[in-house]
Amino acid sequence: MFWPIPFFARLLTSVGSASYSSCSTLPNFSPLAMATSCDMEKVAAVLSDFNSEVLADEAKTKDIQNQLIQCSTSSAEAKKALEERTELLRSKVEEAAAALENSQTSERQVLSALEAKVKTLMETQAELQSVEEEKTKLESSSQAELLVTKELREAKVKNVSNEDVFSSLVAGTPEDMEEKLSSLKSYLQEIGCEKTLVCAAQGLSTPPEGRGDFDQMAINCIKEELLEKMQQVEAQLSARAPGEKQLLAELLGLEALHEICVQKAKLAEEAHHQVETEMKGFKNEIKLGKHHLKQVTKELEAVKEKWQVEEQKASTIQEASAAFDRLNADTTKTSGTTTETLEPPAKRMRMEEIQDEPTKEMKLEAQVASPARVRVSTGGDHHR
Repeated sequence: MFWPIPFFARLLTSVGSASYSSCSTLPNFSPLAMATSCDMEKVAAVLSDFNSEVLADEAKTKDIQNQLIQCSTSSAEAKKALEERTELLRSKVEEAAAALENSQTSERQVLSALEAKVKTLMETQAELQSVEEEKTKLESSSQAELLVTKELREAKVKNVSNEDVFSSLVAGTPEDMEEKLSSLKSYLQEIGCEKTLVCAAQGLSTPPEGRGDFDQMAINCIKEELLEKMQQVEAQLSARAPGEKQLLAELLGLEALHEICVQKAKLAEEAHHQVETEMKGFKNEIKLGKHHLKQVTKELEAVKEKWQVEEQKASTIQEASAAFDRLNADTTKTSGTTTETLEPPAKRMRMEEIQDEPTKEMKLEAQVASPARVRVSTGGDHHR
């Protein structure tokens, strides 16, 4: 912003209708006057209280020079500080960009690892599901077979138990004779013995020394039935043993495989979770990195703008210093001339214009003389 100064105000007053907008648009001024006004304007742009009267005072002139030097020094220091700040911020921008690139590279690597972990997890889960389905199917289909085998083993145990009861009854030694005899008779009915043999078993309640031939025959028949039943059960168990062994092996194998698949799926899930956590960390790191890069870049641009303003300011100060040197040089050259010459440039310019203009008397004489000549010329012609 240019501030008006006394000299320039007088200059505007002297030209009457001329309006001040810029030193390059002053009308009807000589090149010297325009150059002088431009120089005044450049100095006033830096020192708003500057006016032409300062040029006549050596002390004030020196003070203006010192002020311009101080302004130039301050501007240079400000530029230097901004340049240092610019270099620092440029380094920060480069570091932030490099850090962001590293984070993005790491993210891509982790993403690739995550995809592999996801694939492994899906495979292990699919394998586990397949094993579980096969295990459930085998257990379901083998349940009936295993139940038959279980019943045969229970039947063998029951037969052995009744053989012991029978032996104790034959020996006549049991304390709970009636209870054991009833249990034996029930078992004989269960295994399909004839009713007559079941009834004949009652003779076991007679002491050994009181038993007859019929009782002994009944004892032999019961013994044979028990032995036959045991042989039938053992034969069935022996026949089913290979199939049972293979079935149990398959079940155990599937059970072991199921445990392995469960462990593999668990490890795969843990690995997937770990990589997924790393992925989230890098995503957050990238987000923060982008924000930081944006901040330092914005700060760098702001400092660059300040530097440009300061550069323009320095240029303005440099132009003002050069302009002041020219004004001071012009004043020094004219210091030995007359008082009229030392008058402010605006007054000299006005005086030069006044000298070039016709005087009021000359204008009036011209206006008066012209009608007289017309009358004399007309009268002469008429008289002749």
